[in-house]
Amino acid sequence: MPAASPRPAFRQPAWPAGAALAVPLAAFLGLTLRYIVNIPTLDDYDCGLEFLLTLIHQPNARSKLLLLLSTQHNEYKSIFESAVFWLQYAAFGKLNFRLSMIIGDLFPLIVGIVLWKLFTPRIPSFGLKLALFVPAALLFFQLNYAEALNAPMTALQHMPAVAFAFIAILLLHDDRSGAFAGAIAAFLIGVSASTNVFLVVPIGIAILISRKRYARSAIWIGVFLLALLIYRFHYHSPPSHVAYKHSSFLVALLVLKPLYTLAVLGAAAWQFRFPGACVLGAALVLFNLYLIRSGYFRRRPAIGYCELFLLLTAMGIAQVRLDFGLTLSISSRYRIYSDLLLVFAWFSIADQFVLDADGTLRVPLRRNWIFITAMSFAVLNAAVCDYTGNKFFRTRYRYWTEGVAAYEHPQFPGSTEGPLLPVTGQDQDRQQAAIYCRKIFAQAVAAGIYAPPQYPAPAYPIVPQRP
Repeated sequence: MPAASPRPAFRQPAWPAGAALAVPLAAFLGLTLRYIVNIPTLDDYDCGLEFLLTLIHQPNARSKLLLLLSTQHNEYKSIFESAVFWLQYAAFGKLNFRLSMIIGDLFPLIVGIVLWKLFTPRIPSFGLKLALFVPAALLFFQLNYAEALNAPMTALQHMPAVAFAFIAILLLHDDRSGAFAGAIAAFLIGVSASTNVFLVVPIGIAILISRKRYARSAIWIGVFLLALLIYRFHYHSPPSHVAYKHSSFLVALLVLKPLYTLAVLGAAAWQFRFPGACVLGAALVLFNLYLIRSGYFRRRPAIGYCELFLLLTAMGIAQVRLDFGLTLSISSRYRIYSDLLLVFAWFSIADQFVLDADGTLRVPLRRNWIFITAMSFAVLNAAVCDYTGNKFFRTRYRYWTEGVAAYEHPQFPGSTEGPLLPVTGQDQDRQQAAIYCRKIFAQAVAAGIYAPPQYPAPAYPIVPQRP
């Protein structure tokens, strides 16, 4: 009896998938770069304008470097962000926030490249791999995390932190000496952008020990101690904001923080408010427990460690942001972590249910209900997120430009409106921030380190709004 012939592989041309991949990428960049503007946001005054105002009066390079290492915003150091501002000033003689926004908005492309590297390597056909990556691109290149984009300080914090953390994790799985040096560099740059990249330290130790790289483990710990020493240089702890001081320690530890963590993990479902985010977060945790039991992460350890970084980051956010209210857990700037978990969920689904062990399709994509369902969900999700994100960008752009216009064309002599306009429900802290921003803005313009764009006079009175 003749042996059964092997099942033929389905050939997938690359150009349709490439065209489909270009759509979310073009929409993402087009909608994001459309609203870039040379105006500082609230977070850019201390680590941007005030930092440069202090920098230009430093007598030598050493004192300037020490100033950079001591720059801090709220509870975390902002060395990377301030370094970008410094490099701009050194190159052009002025700070241009449009360029800062562009630099920050391009970091999702770096994360996208890392995701492509992490995607299943056992697909023999480039066209097929490209086609299966399209749902991931749709899930990632959208404006669900619009608050983390188009704002110099924020865009230079969240996305670079994710990018450098993932790069470090990926390179730690490479045994070449150059890759280990790259992992160290990525870790140090990531830590300078955001504190949560310190979470890569225990992950890196676990990776290196599991690969029996004990000497590298010792070096990795030494690099961590050096980074911690630099981070603690002139570090000051900000005052805490206790909104849940009536809650007992046990309630916060056993109930509120776990729920907050789940909400951050499921923040992609922010339309369903805090409870919906908690449900999605719990579903993602249960799905990953299934993947652990099925042995998926033994085959794809880099993805497992990237997901662990996202989980630890969510726990860290719950630790430092719980006192600001449960609603902050689904804030736009934190949704990137949930979106990435959805991307990784699709990676595992494609790897385990769409492909066979040899990397070929079980069923052609046009008849594969799993792929069709994933594509339909990803397209719908991207459309909704791009619509709401574009609306957010437009509102924030109007708020910024009206603020500068009010500063340049005061309603009456002695007016204190602009560049930071009042918002609905403004408290005393916001009022003090507006006074501080106006002072720093004027000093930066007078010192010649920043030239704001010119706008016509706004329509008075300006109605308080939510930026």
